[in-house]
Amino acid sequence: MKNTQKCPKCACKKILRIPPFKGDNHNMIMIKLGWLKFIRVYPVRYLCEGCGYIEEWVEDKSDLATVIKNKSKLFGL
Repeated sequence: MKNTQKCPKCACKKILRIPPFKGDNHNMIMIKLGWLKFIRVYPVRYLCEGCGYIEEWVEDKSDLATVIKNKSKLFGL
């Protein structure tokens, strides 16, 4: 939806971009790296106004770089 501006489920073109609000812990994804170490990632959400389908994208380059840097710890890659 981010790139096509069209819902992949219902083809609706009314897409709402919901930016992250970094002051709210409910808008983040926490990825556990160790016993007490976490990565906080703030995704941008895209919501289809037709069917309610949602996609999340990590648009912040520093958040994306942090996930990529730690992917072996996160996903065993």
